[in-house]
Amino acid sequence: MTVSPLDRMIPVTWSGTGPALANDEVTGYEVHVGPGPDNKILIGNFGGPTWNSWRVLEIRNGHDDGWNGDFKSAEEALASVVGPRP
Repeated sequence: MTVSPLDRMIPVTWSGTGPALANDEVTGYEVHVGPGPDNKILIGNFGGPTWNSWRVLEIRNGHDDGWNGDFKSAEEALASVVGPRP
């Protein structure tokens, strides 16, 4: 069974404050896409609390080309670099 990168989106940041962050909106994800910690994709919502502007940062062998995109969802942002879900 192959696990899709969409199934490996790990929440890493939330909006809000205090101990109840787990109940707040997720604003960032991390996806491991290769061996070692130097190969991953970061996805963040740069829009703020009232609109979505998801961007993606690909890190390959410890290098990246900066944040890209303006997507309506984290899933759309991830699909832009790894392809649609089968």
